Amino acid sequence: MLYSDYDFFGNKKMEGTIEYEIAKQLQQLRAELDDIRKKHGQDPKKSVTKNTKDWQAAFDAVVEQCGGKDEFKKWQRGEKNNFDETTFNKWNSRNS
Repeated sequence: MLYSDYDFFGNKKMEGTIEYEIAKQLQQLRAELDDIRKKHGQDPKKSVTKNTKDWQAAFDAVVEQCGGKDEFKKWQRGEKNNFDETTFNKWNSRNS
């Protein structure tokens, strides 16, 4: 809805309002990104796929660093554990 010319109720956004300006800027950004994709030989209409293998490897590494998978599972269930919640939460807040 942010980049649409219409608001939530289907009314056209009024020129000069903040909502209108945000929509126009987002539309311009989308057009520029489409141009960049075309320049690099990508189809701008296809959705971008995400490679999560690197993220999963980093996640597994931080879980091992904080106490291992068993301690992580105990922590998730709220059981008594030796999992380093502080380190994990710092990493998770930056990488999720």
